[in-house]
Amino acid sequence: MSKNFRNGRTKRFPFFGFVVLGITIIFTSGCHQLSMTKEKGIRLIEERKSEEAVKYYEKFVERYPEKALYYYNRGLARQIGEDFEKALEDYSKAIQLDEKYISAYLNRGLVRYKLGDLEGAIQDYGRVIELDPKNSKAYNMRGRIRIDLGYYEEAILDFTSALQINPDDLSVLSDRAFAYQCMENYESAIKNYDQLLQKDPGNARAYNNRGSAEMRNENIHGALSDFDKAIAVDPEYAMAFYNRAVAWMKLADYQKAILNFEKAVEIDGNLKSKVRGHLKICLKKIGSIQEPFKIFPQKKAARIPQLDHETSTVNIEVPVRVFKDGQFADNLVLEDFEVYEDGVLQKIEAVYLVEKTNIHRQELKKEKFEPAIASRHFVLFFEIVQYLPEIGEALDYFFASVLTPRDSLLVVTPARTYSLNAHAMERMPRQKILSQLKEKIRKDSWRGSREYRDLLDDYQELMHPFMMNLEDYRHKLLTDVTKDFKNIKRFDEAKAEAFAEYLKDKKGQKHVFLFYQKEMFPVHPFDIDVLLEIRSRTPLDTERITRIFADKSISCHFLYITKKATDDKGNPYYQRSDWYDMTPDTFQALMTLAEATGGLMESSYDGKDIFKKAFIAAENYYLLYYSPKNYQPDGNFRKINIKIKGGGFRILHRAGYFAD
Repeated sequence: MSKNFRNGRTKRFPFFGFVVLGITIIFTSGCHQLSMTKEKGIRLIEERKSEEAVKYYEKFVERYPEKALYYYNRGLARQIGEDFEKALEDYSKAIQLDEKYISAYLNRGLVRYKLGDLEGAIQDYGRVIELDPKNSKAYNMRGRIRIDLGYYEEAILDFTSALQINPDDLSVLSDRAFAYQCMENYESAIKNYDQLLQKDPGNARAYNNRGSAEMRNENIHGALSDFDKAIAVDPEYAMAFYNRAVAWMKLADYQKAILNFEKAVEIDGNLKSKVRGHLKICLKKIGSIQEPFKIFPQKKAARIPQLDHETSTVNIEVPVRVFKDGQFADNLVLEDFEVYEDGVLQKIEAVYLVEKTNIHRQELKKEKFEPAIASRHFVLFFEIVQYLPEIGEALDYFFASVLTPRDSLLVVTPARTYSLNAHAMERMPRQKILSQLKEKIRKDSWRGSREYRDLLDDYQELMHPFMMNLEDYRHKLLTDVTKDFKNIKRFDEAKAEAFAEYLKDKKGQKHVFLFYQKEMFPVHPFDIDVLLEIRSRTPLDTERITRIFADKSISCHFLYITKKATDDKGNPYYQRSDWYDMTPDTFQALMTLAEATGGLMESSYDGKDIFKKAFIAAENYYLLYYSPKNYQPDGNFRKINIKIKGGGFRILHRAGYFAD
């Protein structure tokens, strides 16, 4: 399972905010008339009076159209007002007039970053470095953007160059530590945080981040010590409380974990969805059946009045996909459907036939409902070992025939998460976005599967004839390698639940496509100990996870690719062994997840056709509404079963909902 759902995921904290550069420097050249504009221009910008500043510089641009400085000043004023497109035009004009205008390159790089043109921003900072090789700020900015692009090694080189120029810039040292953390090189990250804290012992963020690195490096007690120090420096540091709670969970002290989770949410209410999954696990571990309402008072308050409502006010929405002979059945009417809740036949109030974002047909038994179908939220979740051409073809089809300007798109790779909204698609040509996305998935898949490939390489070395002469030692190492592989394949239930909570708040259709490539591990038939280790399983609470996703009305489509990984030269891995699937539990969980949310489950060797089939099928469905008989908001899960009169239909729908 992707590290986004596995233990050990390195979290990205937000891109550091840039400040506007060189306000006192930009006016150091120019004619005498500028002396009169100098003080007022700076004052307007410092007072954030963007519109006044823009108007003020307009007359100088008109009077002196050959002066790069005036375009730069107006661009700076527009940048302050977050009119990034116009600011970009002004900075570009200033550079056209003066190709060595360092400040213009620096600020245009920032504006390009804000507009999503990360490669363009990198080019601008590279130009600054060409003009001024001692400009540590340009190195640092370029390094930060390279982190966003996942170019961690290059980012570290930039930060190192910046530190060689300015060894006292602690923010750069912090950035380099974080880059190492993104690479999962936790020891180097910790060393950098050590250096930072020696110079700045009151840095709460550095303690928290070092603690996160320590925890990923399996030094839980060291991590706890760092989280304690972060909280001592800043008692209102919500993420330090959150991380300390996770550390206590790892040590199985669930009571302390609960207290820290509660404190984190008390400080920062935005952590509620992030905490909920962890908290439920803690309550389950200590044998409590209580829902974690006390840290979500507004949700509890919202539920109480429902006890006095008439049952007719509770309407349940169920998306249903119906297929016959492999084709979507678009000719069904209300009378063809039967809805059962916990085995009891219910009265259907309305049926809508939805095609993409349009209601093609509707039948109503009472007042008209308002289905939220105009907006769609797509999540493409790639848990793949290597980028395959078929995935590129699937993305081509998705961008050309499925994704509309009104849709939002979240892409999750084994290494990173990328968000794409309508505004981003308006700023850049769709083909350019698609091309960049393919490249990111390719690179992230390679980086994200590094542990898996390293373990396969370790196995091949252990199967070398030389190792056969050290049989006892070899067996021990093989068992250790197998344990390591299983550890990176643990399904993190809490993170899966947090992901569902994130999607819950999205209005409209929610479609998750899970691209999962089969991951095998080679085992020599005579390695009995290794076989036993493989076959030992840690049970997953699959039913709870699938109920959570079903409750959130999220359609999860599981696309299983059976093609095995090859090495970096395209050759199959070691062949003189049997291959065992190391992730049957995860496979079962995802298959059940698709079934419980009314999604599709498709399997193929190359995936070329199943991707297109899944996209097409996801866009067409029926939307049923019914009012449950004798509804009671007791928090229990209600099972839904849909039947079609007649036979030969394949019916997909969500498994039920929690009666909250």
